[in-house]
Amino acid sequence: MATNWIRARLLRYARYALSSVLLLLAVGSAFLYSGQPQGMDFDTFECRSEPFWSPQQETENLVVRSDGTCVYRNEGRPAGPNGFEPWPARTYEHTIDSEKMARLKRLLAQTRGLTHPDYRTQAIHTHPTTYTITLGFDGQTRQIVCEGQQPEPYSTLIWWIRTIARQERALYVLQEADESERFNICRDLTGEIGHLRGETGRMAPVFDVDYRRYVPEFLSYVTAPEAHLDKDGYQLIAAIKVLAYTRSEAAYNDIAALALHDNDSVRRAAVTALGDIGRPEYIDELVRAGELPFTDEDSAWTLIRMGDIAVPAIAEVLAANRGELAYKLVRAYINHWDELPGPVDEQIIDAVRVGMSKRGDPYDAYYGYVLDLARARPIEPAPMLGRLDYRDLVCYGPSTFVHGWYTIVDGRIDRYGVAPATDTATGHLMLKVFEPEIAEGTLRFTVGWTDLRYVNGRRKDPLEQTVELPVPAGSQLETDYVCYRRDMPTGTYGNVVRITNAYQLLWQGRVVKDGRDVLTLAYTGKLARPTDAGQEFSAPRRPLEWTDPPPFRR
Repeated sequence: MATNWIRARLLRYARYALSSVLLLLAVGSAFLYSGQPQGMDFDTFECRSEPFWSPQQETENLVVRSDGTCVYRNEGRPAGPNGFEPWPARTYEHTIDSEKMARLKRLLAQTRGLTHPDYRTQAIHTHPTTYTITLGFDGQTRQIVCEGQQPEPYSTLIWWIRTIARQERALYVLQEADESERFNICRDLTGEIGHLRGETGRMAPVFDVDYRRYVPEFLSYVTAPEAHLDKDGYQLIAAIKVLAYTRSEAAYNDIAALALHDNDSVRRAAVTALGDIGRPEYIDELVRAGELPFTDEDSAWTLIRMGDIAVPAIAEVLAANRGELAYKLVRAYINHWDELPGPVDEQIIDAVRVGMSKRGDPYDAYYGYVLDLARARPIEPAPMLGRLDYRDLVCYGPSTFVHGWYTIVDGRIDRYGVAPATDTATGHLMLKVFEPEIAEGTLRFTVGWTDLRYVNGRRKDPLEQTVELPVPAGSQLETDYVCYRRDMPTGTYGNVVRITNAYQLLWQGRVVKDGRDVLTLAYTGKLARPTDAGQEFSAPRRPLEWTDPPPFRR
């Protein structure tokens, strides 16, 4: 009897002990796997990158210390065939910003201090790069050698290494490489900055580099422009764009001087940069650049998008109506009417009236058309939060693109649907082109978007939604309006639309059967700032409308 009692008590204590252990394990697991690791401190982090054998690639060494100091060494290239000059070895040192350092510590924690076993010592693809990674901490040293593309968690760590190496190698190429290699780097930098400032058709940066690293080098370019002027002007263009994007004030006066350069591409880049800089002291340079013969309307549009600070200068030129710039200004107003930053100032309207009859045709016709647009299609005072250029949507600040569709039956909104909304961090995205079609009694269309940013060398998958609506068999679809497909009466072609915090009609068409309208389909959207109401799509109270451009009187 006593034996049974003792056995029962022991079994009870064992259950309590087991329950306590399981509870501790559960709490520990929840702590370990909730969110990202906090990061691993280290003394030194080193990586030697050795490319698959090629005389046209360099071995790179990277050393990062705990205080953020980064030492990059490029071993250079030997002399090659066909007269290729050797590239010397060079060492560069800078301080990595706190955000990138914190990311490196998190990545090291994910690899468990390089003890995680999931890395490849032998590549599964051709021409691999070999990475020798060494970690020093608490008087210890750990080293791994991996070859080629890697699985996680090492894939993201190697991408961090490649990002710093790409950043520093670009500086090395600018200083030590031949002209063809400098051209390639400058072309890439020009495209990346173009994307970051919202230009359409520019590829997003694949690597998250710090463009401030190139400021000292590019300052020497704009102070001695003729020494860096290649055939297409790419070296100077890259310098201008990087210096303007990084807000390098020491370069502003030199950029202003380049607004009058003989090379059209260089001049255009400098003019655009002055608009981005947005300082009133450079308006005179823009006016002089606009008066140059045989140049396009970049200077005129730059003055217009500078807003209120340029209004007096624009009004003076329009009222005088002489020289090249007056004609370019009215053309710029017409061509960019739907992307004006705000309502046209009354000073501009008065100046157009004053200067309209001073030069005769064709100037008075274009002057008159600006007045017609101001009367028939006034710009709404709602703030411009972004612009849509065909399918590229650029947001000027943190905002969410709220969009969706609705149908109209007998003049009233019948049903509507919500399209996938964006997040406030997505500043440049590509919309799915709204192209409905009818097949076998079904109206089908897709709405969605793609984030153009790269994360660890990859883009996220598109976020799309396909909608199917039943329609009578034999129906046809007729398109009435497409916001980015507008033929202006002046012969120009408009495709850029200002996006505000009010719903705007982007597409509208009708389903027609036997000559009668079955329903109308519309696609609309707006940008909502974090503090704005209406963060989720809902159909407007009444169908949206559009206004066709007035006829061009000539």
